Amino acid sequence: MPANTIENNRSRFNFDGIDAIWLFGYGSLIYKVDFPFLEQRPAAIRGWARRFWQGSHDHRGTPEAPGRVVTLIEQPDAVCRGVAYRVSPNVFEYLDVREKNGY
Repeated sequence: MPANTIENNRSRFNFDGIDAIWLFGYGSLIYKVDFPFLEQRPAAIRGWARRFWQGSHDHRGTPEAPGRVVTLIEQPDAVCRGVAYRVSPNVFEYLDVREKNGY
């Protein structure tokens, strides 16, 4: 079974002294906005493309047969459209569980 990455996600960044951070939503964060945000704006990132390539054993599928979820891949000529959310860093406590193994 793949490792649960929640603790790894939480240890990657130190948000001490940061009141808000911009988060780019390109998949489920666009249509399932079940987290508090301070501001939202249409956004796009250049050089990245959205693909249903990442295997997921907990969002879709099983450990034996992972389902596919959206991920980003580098593609020089691509533009990925989404939504940027300005959020408080404490939102990641929830999103790390919701999106586990998805970052």
